[in-house]
Amino acid sequence: ADAYKNDNVGGLLGASLSPLGGFRKFLLILFALSTVACNIPNVYSYSLSMQVIAPIFERIPRFLYTVIGTVIYVLMAIFAANNFNDSLTLFVDLISYFYGIYLVIVFEDHLIFRRCSFKNYNFNICDNRKKLPIGLAAILSSFVGIVGIALGMSQTWFSGPIAKAIANGSGERGANVGFIFGFIFTGIVFPLFRFIELYFIGR
Repeated sequence: ADAYKNDNVGGLLGASLSPLGGFRKFLLILFALSTVACNIPNVYSYSLSMQVIAPIFERIPRFLYTVIGTVIYVLMAIFAANNFNDSLTLFVDLISYFYGIYLVIVFEDHLIFRRCSFKNYNFNICDNRKKLPIGLAAILSSFVGIVGIALGMSQTWFSGPIAKAIANGSGERGANVGFIFGFIFTGIVFPLFRFIELYFIGR
């Protein structure tokens, strides 16, 4: 308990390996280096994602994106290290909120508008923005989903009215149902927005 209190997760891991003596430090170094290895696919994915935003971003060498991404996550790790668990919980929750919105949009687009068939995807226009959907329906649906998230989320720094209602005046923050409400709100409005987008824009 003292190791965790003083040095957080690293201290707890070091204490659990204390019977190994000096070999413990070697293992801790390997664990630390493994976090870098685990981040390599993420940073590479980040560089690819940046280059597909717009043609102008393709002119920037990919290794520069990886360097920038590495600097960003190292700085975030430094600032979040003092409150590792709270920072990790907050980060994972934020990712899950986004994932809920993204998942329902992709699922409904495939189910309703692509009719569950990959034959209805035109992969030849994947880099032609003049023929691709402009994404307005997805963007507006995401904003509506964010409203649902705000209503149901329960974090140390904010609790939405629905989360507070679940707490029922007990003084607790209430259940974190932001993911569920974000998913539901987005799922309700996306088909409507997408039909409107197709009707007026045609793609």
